[in-house]
Amino acid sequence: MKVGTDEVQIVGHIIEKDILPKLYEVIKDFEDVDATNISISFASIKRSMGGKMFSVLKFYLIGPANKRERAFERIRKIASENDCTVTYIKRDIR
Repeated sequence: MKVGTDEVQIVGHIIEKDILPKLYEVIKDFEDVDATNISISFASIKRSMGGKMFSVLKFYLIGPANKRERAFERIRKIASENDCTVTYIKRDIR
């Protein structure tokens, strides 16, 4: 089974919308898929935590292509349901 990596970026109120636990709920359902090298960045803690400015969540989605794609569709749905946007995905970077 060939394992690949997709680079993903999501923009929105990542902290306020509690996106990380929701991402975990998706990932845990896929035995061979994981999110690695996770980072959240924002320009200002006062503005970001106050909901005035978006934060950026970046991570690598690793696993077999078919399972990554299924997980990614669920991740995109969670982003959409929480007023976040998948702004970037680079497929099979490794």
